[in-house]
Amino acid sequence: KCHGWLILQYDKFRQPYIQCSNYALITDHAHLLLHNLQEFDINYLHALLDNDHATFLRIEQSAKGLGLRPLAPCTFACSPCEQKQVCHKYTLLQHYCYGY
Repeated sequence: KCHGWLILQYDKFRQPYIQCSNYALITDHAHLLLHNLQEFDINYLHALLDNDHATFLRIEQSAKGLGLRPLAPCTFACSPCEQKQVCHKYTLLQHYCYGY
């Protein structure tokens, strides 16, 4: 079990990525490293990972004002190498979250 924490960083091209605090490029590939965050709200991720309650609550309230609401909590987890595009409960969540 890893006791590291998630860190939002930027590469030499100013592209954001998230990595485990215990990740080391040369010695350890077992810790989380996520690239390709272009479709995520980086300000929101930054606030969540920094535990900045005021900022992420402001962003959530703004989204709520646009008619967006929180989705059902998800407890599904998989290995990054599985490359899941959609949650295995997607159709159920669509019905639950959007009232289809």
